[in-house]
Amino acid sequence: MQKDAAEAINPGIKICGITRVADACFAARNGASLIGLNVFSGPRQISLPAAMDFAAAPGVRGKVVLLLADSPAAWTASPPVMGLIHGVQFYGPPQSPAIAKLKSLGLRIYLPVSVHDAPGVNVVMRQMDELRTLADAWLIDSHVPGQRGGTGKPFDWRIAKPLFDLSAAGDLPPLGLAGGLTAENVAAGVAALQPAFVDVSSGVEEAGRPGIKSEEKILAFVRAVRSAGGPTRSAGGE
Repeated sequence: MQKDAAEAINPGIKICGITRVADACFAARNGASLIGLNVFSGPRQISLPAAMDFAAAPGVRGKVVLLLADSPAAWTASPPVMGLIHGVQFYGPPQSPAIAKLKSLGLRIYLPVSVHDAPGVNVVMRQMDELRTLADAWLIDSHVPGQRGGTGKPFDWRIAKPLFDLSAAGDLPPLGLAGGLTAENVAAGVAALQPAFVDVSSGVEEAGRPGIKSEEKILAFVRAVRSAGGPTRSAGGE
């Protein structure tokens, strides 16, 4: 069933690649529904103990999405941790048994995928169908060889529109939009694709400082998303 327009065009907001607790708290207070913490690689990587400190911070508890690429460590299943984490954005193979293990712990599963041509849309549709019972939401991001997330590069939204249309109609899981989003272009992305949530990292960072978020840019980004009007949608069944 097609969702009504007010619900369909007002996504949740995930601010990803945060490396300072203060930035996580500020984002959570000012409109971020999810906080992404990278614990596996890249310039925005933080340690697992640091991620747990973030997750326990005021206003952040229950909003954290950990970016992982392999099987969960033993700490993931501990009762103290389970009360802090919302979900996992998994960068390992989509067929990995780790996904089922994470899902069994009650965590929301976000699977990132890039679509850079029309044939790729069909491949993604098959993946979504195969993993329908495991993935709570998918994140459509830019395709940059050798780089997983945080590219700062937008993609041609027209290529992915068939996927977002099916998602909005309830025929595919919730889809998030990522890839080069900023306060200047996110409203257009929301209007064009009606994503369940939007995901930003480099678009709210201080220039030339990966992982260091700008309060001014966070506020501008949230205002731009909210400019679509209407009530906020939750991200991936939050």
